[in-house]
Amino acid sequence: AAAAATLTASYARAQEPLMCDDGLDDDDDKFEGPRRHTLADPNRYDSIVIGCGVSGTAAVEAVAKHADRGHRCLVLESDAFAVRRCEALSAEVGSDIIDCVRARAESLNPLLRQVRTTQGDEYSYAKKCLVATGAAAAVPPPGFVDELCVESVRCLGHGEAADAAAVRDAFSVAKRGGRVCVVGGSWQAVALAAAVARAAPAETAGESASLVFPEATPIGARLPKDLGKKLRKRLEKRGVTVVALHQIRYVGPNEDNRKASHAVYLARADDAMKTTRCSADLVVVAGGEHVQQVQ
Repeated sequence: AAAAATLTASYARAQEPLMCDDGLDDDDDKFEGPRRHTLADPNRYDSIVIGCGVSGTAAVEAVAKHADRGHRCLVLESDAFAVRRCEALSAEVGSDIIDCVRARAESLNPLLRQVRTTQGDEYSYAKKCLVATGAAAAVPPPGFVDELCVESVRCLGHGEAADAAAVRDAFSVAKRGGRVCVVGGSWQAVALAAAVARAAPAETAGESASLVFPEATPIGARLPKDLGKKLRKRLEKRGVTVVALHQIRYVGPNEDNRKASHAVYLARADDAMKTTRCSADLVVVAGGEHVQQVQ
């Protein structure tokens, strides 16, 4: 009888719901998705985004709006402006799952799912890692820019702070009546050349901005040829000197300082023996996308 009573009591206890202290308040008993574990490795994330430019920002915005509760996302960016923009975006959408760290990624090991920064810190991810660093525009190789002209050749793509400084310098040169040569057939190059031409005073209209690229039309890698031709006409109408099918070969001092301080020597993209030159006080290499022309 005693054994039967013991078994009956044990069975009754087994039917009762299991009660345990989960560390949550009573209002949080309702399950609403995975929660961040307070004892988890602080350097372990669900996803990592390297770079916070156009693509990286779009990815961060998507994660902040659509990721599951408890998802942890790390953004690694070396540019201070981009980090502040990432933090502002995270605050704007009311998300606490985005961590923005100012650091430069040095290596990525997809097998270990680990990212190492130049400071030696290591971060791991459980699901995805997006490399959205973009690429800097290709500058003329060493020896193609005279040592007296190095300070007047800027290259976009080295971070928002450096790009903003180069753009400010281009506007400053144009506003005082100088000449700016923009190299590249990308959207960025076209927009900069048009803005520089617009910033120039009326007396130097048509001389302040030139756009040099190796394709037949601006943004030729993305736009159909007909649209590229229309874009070229629009640029020329706004005062941009468009030099298509040419590549930069050398930047050196200009003997005729009355026009500009530097001479930019160009060669035909399809025939390097055919050369020409233009004058510029500042050369901005904005890059391009050299793929097959869209028909």
